[in-house]
Amino acid sequence: MLPSYIRQEVMYAICWTLIHSLWLGILAAMLAGIVILCTRKLAAVIRYRLLAADLVLFVAGAAVMFYYLLRQGIEESRIAAIGTPTGSANLVQGLGDNGSSGNHGLLDASRTLVDYRPVVDYLNQHAFIIVDIWLICLFLQLSRLMTGLYGIGRLRRTGTKPFDKWNDTLLLLSGQLGLKKRVRLLESASIKVPAAIGFLKPVILVPLGMLSNLPAEQVETVLLHELAHIKRGDYLTNLLLYITEAVFFFNPGLRWLNALIRREREACCDDMVLSVTVDRTVYLDALVSFREYLTGKTGPPYAVALGKGRNSLLWRVRRMLTHENKTLDTMEKTILSCGLAAVIAIGLTASTPVTAGTPARDTIPVTAKSPVTATSPVTATTPATTVTAKVDAPPPVPPAPVPTATAPTPYPSITIRKDTIPGQFRRDSLQKIKAEKERQDGYDLILDAMKLDAERRDLRNKALIDSLSQLHSKTMDLVGADAAKMANEHPELTLDNLRLAYDEPYGNSDRRIQRITNSLKEAGLIPDENSFSFNLDSERLLVNGKPAPDPVFRRLKERYLHSSNDHFNYMQHGGSTQTDIRVD
Repeated sequence: MLPSYIRQEVMYAICWTLIHSLWLGILAAMLAGIVILCTRKLAAVIRYRLLAADLVLFVAGAAVMFYYLLRQGIEESRIAAIGTPTGSANLVQGLGDNGSSGNHGLLDASRTLVDYRPVVDYLNQHAFIIVDIWLICLFLQLSRLMTGLYGIGRLRRTGTKPFDKWNDTLLLLSGQLGLKKRVRLLESASIKVPAAIGFLKPVILVPLGMLSNLPAEQVETVLLHELAHIKRGDYLTNLLLYITEAVFFFNPGLRWLNALIRREREACCDDMVLSVTVDRTVYLDALVSFREYLTGKTGPPYAVALGKGRNSLLWRVRRMLTHENKTLDTMEKTILSCGLAAVIAIGLTASTPVTAGTPARDTIPVTAKSPVTATSPVTATTPATTVTAKVDAPPPVPPAPVPTATAPTPYPSITIRKDTIPGQFRRDSLQKIKAEKERQDGYDLILDAMKLDAERRDLRNKALIDSLSQLHSKTMDLVGADAAKMANEHPELTLDNLRLAYDEPYGNSDRRIQRITNSLKEAGLIPDENSFSFNLDSERLLVNGKPAPDPVFRRLKERYLHSSNDHFNYMQHGGSTQTDIRVD
């Protein structure tokens, strides 16, 4: 479950992303207009790709805007929860902005020519209502989309299969376009316009009776047009266009851009049909024959139909005859010009600073002396209270005497904006700040306890290591002294044997085996440490079944065998070992 302030900032970020998407849509529409004006004689596929890239930029811009606003709002709320920052001009503004989720990257009304603060405050106060209305409309749009997709599935199930010769013809036409997918052809009495539906299992729906009432050549060109839609994957892209329109249903710039993309999509399919058709007049006749038939009729919703109106077919026929793409009409140019002028005007007023000496509305000039120490006590007497700022400063330091100056240099003035926030929201903010401070204090106590415990553990470990070192030194001194004393009493014993007696008692057989193994390794008699064996007794030393050199045998016998009955048998192979030791 997300914290309450994060859920609140998500709502604010959605609200302001929707608002910012309006001018993003205007910019996307202006960019689309530039593409249409500058690519009048280029191929339709180039115009389509440029417009699609424009749409991708719009969606990416909206996503980046949402991420930026959400991150900024969360950071501001987190700073406000930890504690109110100190400063001068940002003192009251920080608390007021955090209380209303900041301005979310908008303009500061106290620094611009036009005061947008009332509009910003109004939108902040009604952000939840705006998002609720948008969610309701989005749900209706998505419900309509799902209903249309269900209707398309029903058409697929209720369609009738035509004669087999048309399926063979459709297979040949697919080969002409290089389409590898298997496409079904169905007739339906519920549609009036040919349409292509489906992405993984595409189907072409034609009106009932069209295959028998139109000439075969014209029917083939119509089928080629629908196959071109399937080859290009227009059914999937068409669904994506409807989804973007469902999310930004209120954005006229986006809807106009999607209309241009759909128009250029039809032009791309027309060019693909003409590229494989020997006589283009056959395709033109097929479009003209549909002209009267399509008046007031459209294909199934959310499908890729042959045409959606009389004007659409007219400009397509004109384009194929004149080899020129459609440009912008007078109305479209006028609307784009007005939108561009509005964006420029808002940008200029937002970026023009207020003239020095004329403070902005709703500001209180406060004269501060350097250095400045600012505090912001918040008082609550009515539901809507005024947040005031108190600036305390130490006594001023007299300036250095100047021969020509008669009056002290004036100190700079600081302008603090006067904001008002709702009382209930202010009380909730204070409670949130208090809870966050208590939680932060708890974290600090836990951290201090962990540091103290680590220091104590380090001291205990150091004391233990020192004690072990002293005990080891004393033990070695005692062992050395006892060995020297026994050597004096028994000259027949060497000092090495005495030390071996102290270092390696008879019960520690593993260390003896390891010592013998190390001696054999130093002598170069054990080439493989993972698989070897040795047998040491008073008569011989066998390593891997072979007699060892006599010097090595005498040295090991003198060191490790104390009687004629002692012997060491050891074998190691891989991870398994076998040991046989006898010591008197």
